[in-house]
Amino acid sequence: MEKGDRRDRIGRTVSWALGAVVCVVFAGCQPAVSTPSLDAPLMSLREALPELSLAAMEWRADAYLVDAQLPLSSFGSHRPQVSAGFQSPTEDGESLLVTLHWDDSISTETIAHTIPVIQIPPIDLDKSMMDSGEAFEAAVDFAGGPSSLSGRGCSFLILERYRAEENLPVIWRLTLGDCDSSATEYIRIDATSGALLPNL
Repeated sequence: MEKGDRRDRIGRTVSWALGAVVCVVFAGCQPAVSTPSLDAPLMSLREALPELSLAAMEWRADAYLVDAQLPLSSFGSHRPQVSAGFQSPTEDGESLLVTLHWDDSISTETIAHTIPVIQIPPIDLDKSMMDSGEAFEAAVDFAGGPSSLSGRGCSFLILERYRAEENLPVIWRLTLGDCDSSATEYIRIDATSGALLPNL
């Protein structure tokens, strides 16, 4: 297996695990799902990261952020505000999911990996990068404006590294999903410039 293929496979494993845990949380609560909107409250990921990182460092002192997911629809009090994936350069057998819940409590879950974790550069959401609210608005504009959110009750905003380029730039990915079908649209923008990026 080529190095790039292994890197992509491991990266997708972390993202899939993050998404799967969030979906399990949603499936267990069963309230009506509302359509996301530009007026819906969205946690500032930059403000939340210090607390999430502290929780991750209780798992491994050298834990670093690899991705984060913010649900855009209202799932009542069961909706997590942020779920963030962490890895450690000294741990290749597991990663960590840290979730900030709507009541401001934090939970963690270790995720076992059958294939050794491929380390990637840490994500540092510094002030040169767009925060979650700004990224959401920019991505919605690329999607066609607020009307593009209609009926997309299972949607997420995700911070991650773009694996289509060798330098793995940090991006925001708006995932617009219809809860009643498998139809999903992806809008990817550079986290620093806000430029639209091609889909993988």
